[in-house]
Amino acid sequence: MLYKIFANGFTPVLHIASIGYAFQKENTRFGPGQQLAYIVHYVLSGKGYFNNHPVSAGQGFLTTPEDTFELRPDETDPWEYLWFVSHDPKMVDIFATYHMHPDTKIFDYESIEDARALAKQLDLHHGTTYPSLLLTEYFLHLFNNHMLHRKSAPQSETYADHFSSYVEAHIHTSIKIEKVTSYLGVSQQYLYKICKKHFGVSPKRYIQNRKLLYAKKLLQQTQLTITDVGKAIGLDDVLTFSKFFTTHEYTSPREFRKKHRNT
Repeated sequence: MLYKIFANGFTPVLHIASIGYAFQKENTRFGPGQQLAYIVHYVLSGKGYFNNHPVSAGQGFLTTPEDTFELRPDETDPWEYLWFVSHDPKMVDIFATYHMHPDTKIFDYESIEDARALAKQLDLHHGTTYPSLLLTEYFLHLFNNHMLHRKSAPQSETYADHFSSYVEAHIHTSIKIEKVTSYLGVSQQYLYKICKKHFGVSPKRYIQNRKLLYAKKLLQQTQLTITDVGKAIGLDDVLTFSKFFTTHEYTSPREFRKKHRNT
């Protein structure tokens, strides 16, 4: 007899640089600011706010090197959380499968006891240097449990989550519908039905809306040039970006920045 087990999907090998755990109010505040890394936070107990969005135990959130973000504990029931830090570009592919909310980058997870067990271990062995592969193993253990839970979601919801996560992870590129459908393993017609059902717009329009929202955020919150803002949403030519922005926002990127610049 011959026995085999086959992999379902592809998980790239990646490098986890560090793992952290914090629970005191003064240690669970951050920003607004940037961390030049890919970071996954798992909230273990209590409540807090990620970019002013409420987050509680059993939820987490994702940040990338380009993100400006703020963390704030709840005053009456402050959160404790576990986090994983990576500088590895392969995290883009990992993030694309996290089923995060497209606007808030918040996700739900169920393996809270496993996360708490790891936090307890970090508390006992603070400052210890672990083998790199062991940190990756810890991360993948929680990640795998999270993905197994998500398999029970309705199929169309799962595809919608995958689509929105893909768009967020590839916002800086020229996203082609054919490439998205190939990644998801669905037809263009089915992707259209999913987007209309869950987002109320076509896939193309959803991508445009997300790129426009990200461009507006960069114009308001960063010192990037107009050209660099365009590149950040996959439009390398400044004239193409200006035309795209003006068509949808009815004002130029430069005028939008003057009017809405954060002070």
